[in-house]
Amino acid sequence: MNLYEINSEICNLVDTETGEVMDFEKFSELNIALEEKKENIALFVKNLKAEAGAIDEEIKNLTERKNTKTAQAERLSKYLSNFLNGERFETAKVSCSFRKSTVCEVANESEFLTKYPEFAKPQPPKLNKSDVKTALKNGTELTGAVLIEKQNLVVR
Repeated sequence: MNLYEINSEICNLVDTETGEVMDFEKFSELNIALEEKKENIALFVKNLKAEAGAIDEEIKNLTERKNTKTAQAERLSKYLSNFLNGERFETAKVSCSFRKSTVCEVANESEFLTKYPEFAKPQPPKLNKSDVKTALKNGTELTGAVLIEKQNLVVR
């Protein structure tokens, strides 16, 4: 029985007119069951909170492990990329190739925005590098900004 049912049974044992208990033995048993039920529910809540804390701790540990593995993979990718120096590498188990990408680097963003405010994004002024990149690709000379071709390693 749940708490509501036990309470209902206890109420049914009490005479509404006189307030006397009709079956004292059953009344006593139901009170004991009620106390046990409340204790069990409280212990279950305590257990659930402990499990939630353990899960939080495990999430923290797994996040830390994930970040470590991600950083290690990034370092090894850079190491392999430097070693391969743009050359393709392939075996039956792995394929490494490079794809070209172009990024825009601006030496001093605030100085650049002062000279070229048209590249500022609205709300708070921030450099829109994709527009600067497009302008540079179209042949516009912008002091302080250059296009740099990079080799990006792809591991499959």
